[in-house]
Amino acid sequence: FREGLEFVLPTGRWSVVGGWWIQPDCNLPGIENMHRQIALGRDWFKQHLGLFPKIGYNVDSFGHSAALPDVMVANGQENYVFMRPMAHERDLPANVFRWRGRPGGKAVTAFRISAGYATIFPPTLELVELNLKPLPEGVTHTMCFLGVGDHGGGPNEHMIQWVRDNRDAIPGARLEFSSPERFFRALKPQLRHLPLVTGELQMHAIGCYTSHRPVKLGVRRAENMLALAEHALAGAPAAERKAAAPVIDAAWHTLCFNSFHDTLGGSCTPSAARAADDQ
Repeated sequence: FREGLEFVLPTGRWSVVGGWWIQPDCNLPGIENMHRQIALGRDWFKQHLGLFPKIGYNVDSFGHSAALPDVMVANGQENYVFMRPMAHERDLPANVFRWRGRPGGKAVTAFRISAGYATIFPPTLELVELNLKPLPEGVTHTMCFLGVGDHGGGPNEHMIQWVRDNRDAIPGARLEFSSPERFFRALKPQLRHLPLVTGELQMHAIGCYTSHRPVKLGVRRAENMLALAEHALAGAPAAERKAAAPVIDAAWHTLCFNSFHDTLGGSCTPSAARAADDQ
């Protein structure tokens, strides 16, 4: 989106999720990095879309720190959609569950996407059934993601017609065009049936975390330097704090941008890694 461009959203046409600055790596960033990631995103979403979604959405991040449920709840988010680790990488009691990072910690309602966040080939009933099998007893709603393109693009005409043709093809189930917002809203009366999962959600893409060490060191060093700078500024005269604010803000934008899951995780191209190192 270009700076200053305004949008009017048709009511009911968009389901907005995420709300973070980018889709970050959810393992390596420090706790303040995560809070800023959401704070920067909230400012942008409220400015350009007039809202801040309650659904966190990191479907491509390689794993999820146990710190995340507390961070999300502290920032007004109560639901989370993810995909990795997938079923062959981590056993879970169901694909929808209550997730907390530690005993006594805050919990969010989490949904793990089955199979993938995009459909490369024409959809099949088997794909839909993957999302029905891991449902807890007493839960009657699930999500199946259909779309073309990376990170879950929209469905094409063929997929839309396929859903219409197969609306009642699975006994006991009905396919409906829906959204994460509608799903979590329908799920609320059934939360008591959800299993509780405690701890981090791992493992995926383990090898990338040993690649391109400089960007990992750079992000951690920048986190520490920003913390020191803000601590020092806390005792500075008001005029100095005001003068420093734009510099600090720009530094956080750059730091959070380079916490992107492919950049910080270590699975980006060499040219992107060099740019990240320079920033």
